[in-house]
Amino acid sequence: MNKLRGLAGTIALLVVFLVVGTVDAGAQSRASSVENSENLLAQKLGLTACPMGTATNVQGGLAAIDAQAAVLRASINAGSSTLNDRLKYFYFESVSTEVGQYDIAAELSLLTNLRTAAKKVGSDNVTNQMLASLYNTTKVLFGLCQ
Repeated sequence: MNKLRGLAGTIALLVVFLVVGTVDAGAQSRASSVENSENLLAQKLGLTACPMGTATNVQGGLAAIDAQAAVLRASINAGSSTLNDRLKYFYFESVSTEVGQYDIAAELSLLTNLRTAAKKVGSDNVTNQMLASLYNTTKVLFGLCQ
């Protein structure tokens, strides 16, 4: 009787491991098929998201956007900035902070900060075309996707 009890306990334990392993494997396959938000944003804007590790000129890109941000800041302070100037300024500031100070990958920061800059501008007149153009011109500065 004790042998049957031990055998039943062993079988029950195997069944539990089998069920847990199957559920975990199913969750992993579903998670891998979910698109990340950066790829979804890139698709929405008609862009190609650059693969991680493709930025070949991060320091040069930071220097270029910091220089442009200084000029844009002066324009904003003088009250002579356009919507596109403000969009670029907020975008460059956000990217510079993330990449330069927090070591966020340029490949991610350049995409995620498109939404951030559009929100900071506070205008419904920011178009997907403006965001796509900003991304495409900025990614070149960082040596992305080349």
